[in-house]
Amino acid sequence: VQNFLLSVHTLDFERMARSLALMGATDQQVCVESLGKDLQELFESLSDLDPKVMVDSESPKRAVIVVDQIEANRLLFDLLRLGERHGLRFPREFGMLLKQLLYFDRYAKILAPELDMIRDQRMTALREVGRVEA
Repeated sequence: VQNFLLSVHTLDFERMARSLALMGATDQQVCVESLGKDLQELFESLSDLDPKVMVDSESPKRAVIVVDQIEANRLLFDLLRLGERHGLRFPREFGMLLKQLLYFDRYAKILAPELDMIRDQRMTALREVGRVEA
């Protein structure tokens, strides 16, 4: 596990792939070199994700970070394809959570295409209630 964490920190993708294989994260023999290249491409896609800082016009002290949802969804699907290609095992809960997020996103866009969940007043109110109760 320590080797894996170090490889993530140093972006040593071959070491990362070897560490995943040694930790038993794959259910089959894996080509370390191929997995390393795919991990490198995934990390590069992640670094290409362009977050934007949006300042609340009503309260300049508030800002949120927004990413393109289409790009974020594509990145998640790339991660799943990488897992399938190399036999990486993800916890069952990860798949269930991902499916629920995608369903929710799709239905929200159909039912309320103008809804911006991050800046919606109801969500802000819920965050405020959470801070008060905590």
